[in-house]
Amino acid sequence: MRKYFFCFYVFIACYNFVNAQTWVALTSSTSQNLSSVYFLSKDTGFVAGASGTVLKTTNGGTTWTALTSPTTNNISKIFFLTKDSGFVLAGNLLYKTTNGGSSWNYLRSFANAGTMSFLNSSIGFLRGTTYVWRTLNGGASWDSTIIASTGGNPWYEINFISSSVGFVSQFGYNIYRTINAGATWTSFSAIGFSLPNQMLDFKFYNSNYGFVLAGNTSYYLVYTNNGGTTWTNTGYLSGITGANKILVSSVNKIFVMGTNQIYTSSDTGYSWSPMTISASSGLTDFFMVNDSIGYAVGNGGTIFKTLPGALACPSVAPSTFFIGGITSSSMILNWTNGNGAARIVVACANSNTLVAPSYGVSYSASSTFGSGSQIGTGNYVVYNGTGSSCTVSGLNYLTAYYFRVYEYNGTGTNTNYLTSSFATNGAMTLLPVKLISFTAEEGKKIVNLNWQTASELNNDYFEIERSFDGLHFEVIGKAKGNGTTNAVHSYQFTDVSLLDYARSDKLDMTNTKPQTSNTLYYRLKQFDFDGKFEYTKIVSVQIGKETFNDVKIIPNPSNGEFDVSLSNIISSIEVFDVVGNKIYSSTPNSNSTKINLSNFGKGIYFIKCNSENSVITKKIILE
Repeated sequence: MRKYFFCFYVFIACYNFVNAQTWVALTSSTSQNLSSVYFLSKDTGFVAGASGTVLKTTNGGTTWTALTSPTTNNISKIFFLTKDSGFVLAGNLLYKTTNGGSSWNYLRSFANAGTMSFLNSSIGFLRGTTYVWRTLNGGASWDSTIIASTGGNPWYEINFISSSVGFVSQFGYNIYRTINAGATWTSFSAIGFSLPNQMLDFKFYNSNYGFVLAGNTSYYLVYTNNGGTTWTNTGYLSGITGANKILVSSVNKIFVMGTNQIYTSSDTGYSWSPMTISASSGLTDFFMVNDSIGYAVGNGGTIFKTLPGALACPSVAPSTFFIGGITSSSMILNWTNGNGAARIVVACANSNTLVAPSYGVSYSASSTFGSGSQIGTGNYVVYNGTGSSCTVSGLNYLTAYYFRVYEYNGTGTNTNYLTSSFATNGAMTLLPVKLISFTAEEGKKIVNLNWQTASELNNDYFEIERSFDGLHFEVIGKAKGNGTTNAVHSYQFTDVSLLDYARSDKLDMTNTKPQTSNTLYYRLKQFDFDGKFEYTKIVSVQIGKETFNDVKIIPNPSNGEFDVSLSNIISSIEVFDVVGNKIYSSTPNSNSTKINLSNFGKGIYFIKCNSENSVITKKIILE
């Protein structure tokens, strides 16, 4: 009965642990095969692999940065002491960096170089064919430590558990220990029984506990709890295929990596269970920061991470994302959900450089833009939930906003986002006042202005502005607005100030009096109650056609080339952009001339023609 109770307890303990951990795929920045991973903390780590690939993360694998590589050869091992000091082994060549991977120095070549281990910035060890090499000066020079003959078999693994105590293993079953940083070594005369198959990997957790993974097609674990004096066989690892690497994060937490799977034991290796991981392309290395946080790499640039209670990220992104109900301060977002448990919406103004959410971070949302969690510069979470729509308010008018919808599973520190694909869209908010029309018509020495609004939001009043050249405007009147309304409203204003001006060829040429041009320009300046304002489009009207010469521009609109003609001789022509900068001038001294503005951008420009008795300004549109 006690035997059954023990087995049941082991089953429950392993079941709870395994179901609390899942390996999730991270977004990698490479498709190269990866062969080595090393982490300094739960957030800062490095991976390396084929074609000299070296990647670094400082945010727990959310993003990866490609570092300068010292080689184009495959890198088999990467090891860092600090964020700045690290080593890579590529084939037989060892390289070192002291600036975080920005540049690398070649140290030396080793015949059949294998694994390496560094205690600090000075002392390090590297396994060769029949020697263990030691450096006492950070790799500048190396000596081979004297260890008993390996019989032609290479040394296989190096473990140091303190600055002085370390272990090396032979390809067969020999293990040696040093207690003086490798100056001398003592052999464990035997593991305690014969190993029928080769030693695949071994790890010492501390000076007492050590674990050996052995086997060929079947695998078993051997451990010592007294520094190697005696060894215990836990039996075959049932159900494990392709075992090749073992990690020990604590005495009772052991991990074994197979071809496409990672297994874990919480009872010193007597029982094992697979952890959920989708590594069909093959695993090559893994690293455990502690009992709960680990990273694994494989072929095709795959990188995985595990956390307590982590769930696999969704596999289907949202779709059919559209935006409606656009006003000057709000928008309604709608999308079709993916297969995640929930989703968040990230928003940014004026820029489509949206930042992806981070694994293991739970964000708070606010439908008022700028009030929710800020993911990156200008990036705010405006929705977090299980629905498929939201209304975003607190927007500025005439401003472009961009949105992304990300699916996720899990909660809190176990939140896992699908960031490789998402739904995205953007739109621009409207003016506070939606204008239906704005016209200007000539009367008898007056100009009648009429405009209509379809809706108004906090509309205080309009200022009416007039210009005689289309460049410089003056305020000539004011019209009260209707606050906030969805009803259509009509407005009218009459410019009677023209009655004060005589129609002659010699008028005041200042900004406040009309020149001899027969074109007047008008615009509205709409003010909110909070003092914010916006301009409407510019409209024009011709007056006194019976008195003034008229300029003809053909074609208008134009693609850049057009003809200008006048009944009188044109003494000079000037072209201005909408802010009054002169971009062109000529002196044709004829009734017509050809102008080419194809080097300038699309938009509105103004042609100012000077003749003997008139100055006429006309608008040209380039498209």
